[in-house]
Amino acid sequence: MGTTMAGFVRSAAKEKAQALLEQESRVTLTKRDFLAFNAPL
Repeated sequence: MGTTMAGFVRSAAKEKAQALLEQESRVTLTKRDFLAFNAPL
């Protein structure tokens, strides 16, 4: 892959951290909750 073991591990850890942050920053609503949220808008 053209990188050191340490570089590979850092890159993999960074990718995993970014994926987890993205996943945890999303809010998922049920259809009912979405309708209740969207109604006043």
